[in-house]
Amino acid sequence: MTKQLLIVFFISLFLTLSACSTNTKQMPGDVISDDYEGGDPSLNDAATSGLEGEGGLSMSGLDDVIAQSGNVVYFDYNSAEIRDDSIPLIMAAAESLSTNPAAQLRLEGHADERGTREFNLALGEQRAKSVRDLIMLQGVSGNQLDIVSYGEEKPAVIGTGEQSWQQNRRVEIIK
Repeated sequence: MTKQLLIVFFISLFLTLSACSTNTKQMPGDVISDDYEGGDPSLNDAATSGLEGEGGLSMSGLDDVIAQSGNVVYFDYNSAEIRDDSIPLIMAAAESLSTNPAAQLRLEGHADERGTREFNLALGEQRAKSVRDLIMLQGVSGNQLDIVSYGEEKPAVIGTGEQSWQQNRRVEIIK
């Protein structure tokens, strides 16, 4: 757990420092990278569009990000480590909650069908906590976040095989 927090901290620090080192301003609709590999191809770095602005990101700004990239953070097999392609969505959620202290989000953790029911419930919870921890590292109160784990009980896709399983290893961010 401590190792994961350190990793999340360094990722956050890197993103903060890299944002400070550029003179170009990203405009809504800009795509940062076309070379996304793995998982759901709709989850490229376009999720960052609309993050910058004078008044910060509102809940409607989070709606824009969700409309572009979805509200799902995907995970690798048997892992609760946040992938780089999910960081823009998580940062948008954190920014939205920071600017709206009364707002709340529910983080629903899921797993694929492999493993025992108990293991998958625990893994879904770990995944949701990883997302929560990264959001909280951005200064958001834990009171604004609810966590629930469904394990393998609510698959996004019915079926066996890696194509189905990778879509079921997820945390859904629900307003």
